Amino acid sequence: MDLGPGQKGCWRGHLDVAQKMVMENIQTALVFEDDADWDVALHAQLKEVARGTRWLGGQEDISTLPHSPYGDDWDLLWLGHCSLRADRNDDRRWVIPKDPTAIPLSVRQYLESPRMDRWTSGPNADPQTRLVLKAENGVCANGYALSLEGARKMLYRLSMMPYKEPVDVGMGMLCENAEGLGLNFTCIAPFPEIIGVSRPAGRSNRGSDIDHWAEKIATKSWSERVMFPVRQNIPQLLNRETTFISSYPDITGATKNIADLRQFEGHGEHIDLEAERQMIQADRERAEAERAKDEAAKKAIKEKHEGLCKLADSQDPRTYDLEVVEAVNHSPQARIAKVSAHFGTQDPAYEQALRTHSDHANRHGYSVLDMRSQIFDALWNKPAYILSIILAELQKPEGDRLEWLFWFDRDTVILNQCMPLHIFLPPRDNIHVIISNDFQALNNGVFAVRVSEWSIRLYGAILGYRELRPGDDLPFTEQSAMERVLLDERFASGVAYYPQRWFNAYGFQVKDADLLVHFAGMDTRKEEIVKWIDKTAASPEVWSKDYRLTNLPQEISQYWAKFPQSQEFLKSE
Repeated sequence: MDLGPGQKGCWRGHLDVAQKMVMENIQTALVFEDDADWDVALHAQLKEVARGTRWLGGQEDISTLPHSPYGDDWDLLWLGHCSLRADRNDDRRWVIPKDPTAIPLSVRQYLESPRMDRWTSGPNADPQTRLVLKAENGVCANGYALSLEGARKMLYRLSMMPYKEPVDVGMGMLCENAEGLGLNFTCIAPFPEIIGVSRPAGRSNRGSDIDHWAEKIATKSWSERVMFPVRQNIPQLLNRETTFISSYPDITGATKNIADLRQFEGHGEHIDLEAERQMIQADRERAEAERAKDEAAKKAIKEKHEGLCKLADSQDPRTYDLEVVEAVNHSPQARIAKVSAHFGTQDPAYEQALRTHSDHANRHGYSVLDMRSQIFDALWNKPAYILSIILAELQKPEGDRLEWLFWFDRDTVILNQCMPLHIFLPPRDNIHVIISNDFQALNNGVFAVRVSEWSIRLYGAILGYRELRPGDDLPFTEQSAMERVLLDERFASGVAYYPQRWFNAYGFQVKDADLLVHFAGMDTRKEEIVKWIDKTAASPEVWSKDYRLTNLPQEISQYWAKFPQSQEFLKSE
């Protein structure tokens, strides 16, 4: 089995359930993965799923009482998928209109999904429609019901025959019945699903032993693909309240009463299968054309930028002492993360600025850690967030932890996508912060801090400054606190003050091929962000250049050759 340890463990856990059912003659089982979450109105949801499964199995008439409320003609009720393909040969749909627990159309993201436009578009559009239908494939196994017959078939196909895929892929293969095994595995599923997944607070990799996403830190837990999730409403449930909070308050309102979440009832409908097939084919062709167009555009942009970022043999780089520069830039493989914060209402301009940083990180292999919700008050979130990252990193083995964090305020835009960050790192191990002053004082809109015990002490002092020195005026809040702490004799020797233009330039300071532009204190910063992004997009050959074709290597070499004298005038710039 060519799977990682997490995937093998997942496969074994699900197959253990099926094995237990067979060994103990358990007729049906409802299976939840440990991170599953479901709606506070699950009982009402399952009631309609039961009506739908009986109708699909021809057992809706209660005069012929089935053994189960869900009927007897199914192997798998796929309640917690994250992608679903409808059985292309079955025209039946159990339609549940105006279901307030159906997740909004705007947040639905699936590899495959049944066509819903018959109900969700047009003059009588109902975006809260949920279906129950026969499925022939799916992905994810957050939660499902399994019959005894289904357990036997699942055990046979996924453990007694050659098999090397994740367990949910195997479930999809069974539903498809495409292998000619004669198992007749019947899958029924609601769409959208009624069981989602809970994501914990903290690092993104805490949410799964299988998936490894780009590391981000969440300050609050949340639930995906569930409208009124149980895990987010535990205090309300413990207090026997009847009003619950929504995962999508902008769409549903912040809260709803449980009585309003149970007012829905389904009915059976038949669709035109031939028309459905034609529309599906048209959708696939359109998606393929869009995908090809998008890939072509990405390829063209990539080739253009790679050409710009590559130091070609035919180019004549400016004269500099290569040995000195390479000695200064000693850490091209340094483990670096770009850190920022974008909590509050998302703004298109700031999201565009963040995209320039994400593109830059992807090009150079940096992690991106983006704070999306507050853990402290106001601007003090910045040092609190940075300290939380450093503490988490130092718990890792030395070879796995980040080495440097580069902070970028959200009103910064990367101009030179070719410029790596490692060239700014100090060649001395006793330097833990690189930062710059502007014309007023310290500006920590862009700076770098080493992941070290020294930095823990630094950020402990910054966060505790206003508590220990309550009478001190801090005109720039945490920035002023950082400035004063860095001047303290316990920290001063661990700081290098760089020329501001190197990595924290304001608009009037920027030169061609500089790393970025920072719009600190500008009332028109959003407009400036868009303007500068458009400017760099229009002339990438001006802005994106190999740093070795600029004066920066000489400047860095000269700075460190004369350090610490080279920074004295920069401390009070």
